[in-house]
Amino acid sequence: MPANSGPSATIGIMDSGVNNSHPQLKDKVALSRSFTSAPAHDTSGHGTSVAIIAVAGLNAKVASARVTNEDNVPVLGAVLDAIDWFVENEISTVNMSFGFDVNHPGSEKICEAMNAAPSILFVAAKSNRKGGEHRVFPAHCTANNVLAVGTEQMNTGDGSVNSPLTPSSSREDYLRLNADHHLKSDDPAAATPFLREVLKLVPDDGVVAYTLAALAFQAGETPNARDYAMQATEHRPDLTAAFWVLALAEANLANRNAAIIALNHVISQGSGDYPAKELKAFLENPDNVLPDSLKTFFDER
Repeated sequence: MPANSGPSATIGIMDSGVNNSHPQLKDKVALSRSFTSAPAHDTSGHGTSVAIIAVAGLNAKVASARVTNEDNVPVLGAVLDAIDWFVENEISTVNMSFGFDVNHPGSEKICEAMNAAPSILFVAAKSNRKGGEHRVFPAHCTANNVLAVGTEQMNTGDGSVNSPLTPSSSREDYLRLNADHHLKSDDPAAATPFLREVLKLVPDDGVVAYTLAALAFQAGETPNARDYAMQATEHRPDLTAAFWVLALAEANLANRNAAIIALNHVISQGSGDYPAKELKAFLENPDNVLPDSLKTFFDER
C-alpha cells in the first residue's frame, strides 16, 4: 500500500458521492466533488456505505468523487475526470466499487488513465459473480496499480454492500432519513435529490410529491412545482396544501383557469389557512394580468 494509506491518510472514494452528515463520517470528508450533473452528496447510499467501510478503524479522511448520474449509473467521462482530480490532490488510494462491461464503448480509456496515474493504487470491484468470469473494467485493466476485489458468492446479493444507516433497513429508508435531516436543517432544499429518489421508488407518495412541489416553488422552479403538485393532488386529494401550491404555480405560469380549478378544491375543503377565495376573485378579473399582478395581490396581504 502507498506510504500515506495508514493513519491520517485521505482515501479516495469514486462512487455515488457521500453523505457527509452521516454520524460515522463526521469530520471525515476532506474533499467532495461531483463530476456529473448530479449533486456531490450521495442519493443512493452506496458511496456512503463504501466510505464508512474504507475509513473504519482508521484516522483517515475521505475524498469523494461522484461519478454517477441522477439515476446512479456511472459515467465514463466522469471517471476519467475524477482520476485527474485525485492525481491533482495527491490521493494515493482510490476505491472504485463499480464496473463497466467489457463491451462498454471507451472502457480502454479508463485503463489508459489509470496507467497514466502510477502514484495511485486503484482498488476496483472485480465482479459479484462467482469465479469472476464476468469481465468488468476498471478491475480488469492490466496495470500494476490496480487491485481487483471480488466475491466468491453467486450473484444473489451476498457480498454486496448495503447501507449501514441505522435504523434504516432499505434504500428507501436511507433516502427518507437523509431527506428528513435536510428538511430540518438550515438548507431544506438539500433534501430535494433524496426526495426525488424516494418518489421514483414510491410514485404514489403524495406527501413527498407535495414537499418537492413546495421546495421547487420556493426555488423559483415553477414548472417543476406545478408537475409535483399535480402528482401530489392525484394521490392525495385531501392534501389542501398541495392544491394551494398547484394554484400558485398555475397562476405564475399564467394558466388562469387551471389556477381557479385548484383554488376551488382549496375552498371546498374549508381551509381558512389560505386566502383562496380572495385569490380566486382576483384571478377571475381579466384586468389583472398574469403573472405580473400576483406580486401586487400578495403585497397587499
